[in-house]
Amino acid sequence: MVSWAITNGAYPGWTARNYHLNSGGTADMLWVKNSDGTASVQTLNSSGMVSNWYAYGPESDAIGTWTAVSYHPNSDGTGNLLWVRTDGTPSVWLLDSGGNMINWHEYPQFSGWTVTDYRQNSDGTANLIYVKTDGTASVWTVNSSNFGLISYALFPSIPDSAGTWFARSYYRNSDGTANLLWVRTDGFASDWTLNSSNAMTGWHAYPACPGWTPLDYDKTGN
Repeated sequence: MVSWAITNGAYPGWTARNYHLNSGGTADMLWVKNSDGTASVQTLNSSGMVSNWYAYGPESDAIGTWTAVSYHPNSDGTGNLLWVRTDGTPSVWLLDSGGNMINWHEYPQFSGWTVTDYRQNSDGTANLIYVKTDGTASVWTVNSSNFGLISYALFPSIPDSAGTWFARSYYRNSDGTANLLWVRTDGFASDWTLNSSNAMTGWHAYPACPGWTPLDYDKTGN
């Protein structure tokens, strides 16, 4: 059940990418400028008002333009900003408590796949989601210090006459379970509950709201 909601924006020419609610009642929201991929990470107070913000980019190189896809703060005050280049290559930036980039790592690009989310866990691992054009999803567990692949879980595409489902975000809980958010092309959303082996044990559906698209799944205080 949704207990409350805050509407933030709109900012003409910008698109909200994800939202993280912190334990103290503040929140972080990532906005991306549509024209060039410039990213803005906003900190919101408990009333949803912007109390601080950082800007990044625009970023481009000889191969293409980078677009910020997700931002998640960590418990130690650092944060992770995920960028994806136009060829599908993902790059994860580690930001210090002042919002400065202090480290980064590029992950491999696979033809037909893109990356939708990166989130660090409290045990030193992190999760990276690759999504294929047919809706197949691969959730990687990686070492957040050296960025090496530890394991991965593959989720096949979901047949549906109403549209294609795409995995949008992956949230691991402290007990080893996880939540995987799927969004259908018509905006219909489904939150899967996964056990510690990444097998689906339950799900909840959220109806499509015309003109709106679900982007992220998060829990209070994590």
